[in-house]
Amino acid sequence: MKINLKNFIICLLAIFCLINVLPMNYVSAQEDIGGGAKLKSENDFFEREENMIRKLKKKKSQLSQSQKKDLEAKMKIIDEENNLLKIEGNAYGSTLEDDELVSTETIYPARKLNMKSCKQINGYYCGPATTKQTLQYITGKSYKQGDIAKALGTTKDGTDGTQIIKYLNMKQKKVNYMISTTTNITELKKRICHDITVANTPPIVRLKFEQKKDNNWQFSTKGHFLNISGYSRGMKKVQLTDPNIRRLFGNDKTGKYDVTIKELRQALIDHPNHHMYW
Repeated sequence: MKINLKNFIICLLAIFCLINVLPMNYVSAQEDIGGGAKLKSENDFFEREENMIRKLKKKKSQLSQSQKKDLEAKMKIIDEENNLLKIEGNAYGSTLEDDELVSTETIYPARKLNMKSCKQINGYYCGPATTKQTLQYITGKSYKQGDIAKALGTTKDGTDGTQIIKYLNMKQKKVNYMISTTTNITELKKRICHDITVANTPPIVRLKFEQKKDNNWQFSTKGHFLNISGYSRGMKKVQLTDPNIRRLFGNDKTGKYDVTIKELRQALIDHPNHHMYW
């Protein structure tokens, strides 16, 4: 069979364009890859929280009453976990499967925050947009994404998450945002419950995930910031408020969707930083 070389080259170019262009309608730009150190080991996962607790203790007199209460509650959670860590000798004590053997429905009744999403204005502004919608919920006011991006040092490579917590702690006096690097399911639930139920503030997560037929992700991304804004009874599912949804699918979208706690945990594990800001 004789093949027309010109037509063959045109076909190859068409296939190349389809592969490289079509996914851009559904895939978030690569975000937040830089910034924040990777875990040195599994036993390292309390380090950031403990360091920040020490720093906050030193300036406790400068904190508001609300921040002091938030700090005390977080210290209690971390102290309890450290005590368990010493007893078990294993930083990742309970597995997801172990946790599911215990009914958590009475411990975690369903809760949702009345939080509005903020559409990120481009493919790499998920950090500024998430920061904006977080601050808007806490204080009732926020700043333009461009101004927030400038303050965070956002570039086309994304945002350094450590700058997000510095910015949020500077702009509000309700809570002390801290970095958690744990991917243990029990500890994740404790932190989410504290923020949503006790502190009435949305935690931020830094994730890597891929949309598949058998999961609840709405798109694929190599790195993304978004908020957790609620959870179902027993925290089997968490509600996300995602600034990228309206950018991808239109302003009629609320920016909210649910994923399972398993899916959230795996997305934290898959991102090299394992960061949750709570």
